[in-house]
Amino acid sequence: MNRMATSLATARKKLRGVRKPFVERMRRRELERGDVVLSTMPAKVTLEMTARCNLVCVTCRRYHVHEERSTVRALKGEKAVTDIVGSSGYMEPRIFERALDLVRDAHEIELTGYGEPMLNPDFHDYARQLKQRGHRLHTITNGTILNEANIAKLIENRFDMISVSVDGVSEDALSAVRGVDKKVLFDNLERMRAMKEAAGLGPMDAPKLGVAFVMARFNIREMPEVVRALIPLGLNHFYAQNLEACTSPEVLGPHLLYTDPDVREEAQRIVDETEALCRDNDVRVDITPIPTCGREGWEPEGVAIDDALAVLRGTSALRIPPKRRYEALKEVQQRQDDAFVDTVDADADAIDRSERAAITELPARLVRENARCLDFFRYAFVAWNGKVLSCCLERYAVGDLNRQRADAIWNGPLYRRLRRAYHERGIRSVCEGCSRIMD
Repeated sequence: MNRMATSLATARKKLRGVRKPFVERMRRRELERGDVVLSTMPAKVTLEMTARCNLVCVTCRRYHVHEERSTVRALKGEKAVTDIVGSSGYMEPRIFERALDLVRDAHEIELTGYGEPMLNPDFHDYARQLKQRGHRLHTITNGTILNEANIAKLIENRFDMISVSVDGVSEDALSAVRGVDKKVLFDNLERMRAMKEAAGLGPMDAPKLGVAFVMARFNIREMPEVVRALIPLGLNHFYAQNLEACTSPEVLGPHLLYTDPDVREEAQRIVDETEALCRDNDVRVDITPIPTCGREGWEPEGVAIDDALAVLRGTSALRIPPKRRYEALKEVQQRQDDAFVDTVDADADAIDRSERAAITELPARLVRENARCLDFFRYAFVAWNGKVLSCCLERYAVGDLNRQRADAIWNGPLYRRLRRAYHERGIRSVCEGCSRIMD
C-alpha cells in the first residue's frame, strides 16, 4: 500500500479499536439476555480462500469432512454437511464483495480455510482491501509457497499474524505428517525473517510469525524443539491443539494422547516444558488442554510413542489418497444449491419466530461447556463457494451469500435456531462431538 493508503488504513484501524469496547459490551448484554437476534455482526470472520491444497496432510479434515456424520444432530440428524470440500474452487471477487457486509463489525479476519490460502490468485488483493478498511488480518499457511513474491506482498499488506502449520522439526516427522521437505520449509521461514529485517521490521513488528502445531503421539516429543528451532526466526505465537481422530479413526485413533494415562502424563510434562520455554523467550503460548476423560469406548488401542511415527508411516499411505479427485464444480454447485434451498425452506417453516429464546437454568456442566464456544454469537465462517457455515469444524450451512444478504444470514432462521438451542439446552446439545468442549 502507498503512504496515503497506509495512513488511512491506520486511522480506520484506530477507529475500530475505539469502537470495539462498545460493540463488545453490546454483544455481552445480548448474550446475557438470551437474544437470538443480534444487533451487531460477528466479531471474527474466516474467509476461506480455497479448500484446495498443494499438500496431502494425514491429519487434515479436508479429505473426510464431506463424508462425516455431522454432529449437529439436534438440528438435522445424521448427514447435515452440505459443503463438499473435495470439489473446491477459489473464493471469487463477487463472493468477497458480498462478504464485506458480514465483516462490518469484525475486529479480526482470517484469510484461511481448509486449503492453502495463497493458492487463490486474488488473495493479496483481498488482503489489501481489508487492510484499507482497518481490519486485523491473520492467515494460516503450510509455508511451502512462502516465496519472495508472496512474502513481499504479506509485508506490504502488513498482515498482523502469519501462522505456519509445523507438526515437527525432524525430517521424518515433517515428511510423514505433511509431506514437507524440511529444508524448503525452514529456508522459506528464514527468507521471511530476512525480508522483514531488510524492510526495517523486527520480530515483534507485523507481520508476526505464529506456529500451529497438532499434538499427537507421533510428534509430541518434538514440540519443544519446534519452539527452539523457530525462536531465532522470529517466533511470536505458539498454538497447539489436540489431534482430531475423527478425520480418519483407523489411522489416527491409535495416536490420541489421552487414551493411556502414562502417555497423557508424559505429554503433559512436555506441554509444561513447552509453555515454560515460550514464557522464557517472550513467545505467546496457547496450548489446548489434553482431555482428561480417558477412553470413550470407540478408540483403538494406542501405539507406543517410541513406535508412533513408524506406525503412522505404515498406515497413512493405505488410507490417504495421493491426490484429491475434484468433481466438476458446476455439477457440485447445483447439487449443493438444491440441497441448501430444501434445508432453508424446511427449517424456516419449523422455527418459532420470536426474537428471544426462552431461558432455562442450565446445569453447571453446561454453563462450563457453553463458555468454551460462542461461535453462534461472535463468529462466522464463509466457505470458498459463498456458503456461510456454522463453524470451520462442522461446515453446516446456515446461509448462502450467492442468494442472501449478510444480515439476512446472520439473523436468519438457521442461526436463530442454533442460538436458541445453545440457550435452552447447552452447546453439547448442538455440537456434541466437538473437540473444543471435551473434558
